[in-house]
Amino acid sequence: MGMVALIVAGEPANADAAAEVRHPGRAGTTFEELFAQAAE
Repeated sequence: MGMVALIVAGEPANADAAAEVRHPGRAGTTFEELFAQAAE
C-alpha cells in the first residue's frame, strides 16, 4: 500500500505531459481522479 499526491502551485505549465505518465495499480486510477479535480 502507498500514498499518492498531486500538488498544483500556480498555473501548471506541463499538466498534459504530467497526466500522460502511467502509474502502476490503483495509483493510476487515483491520479486520473486527481488530474480531473485539478482541471476544474
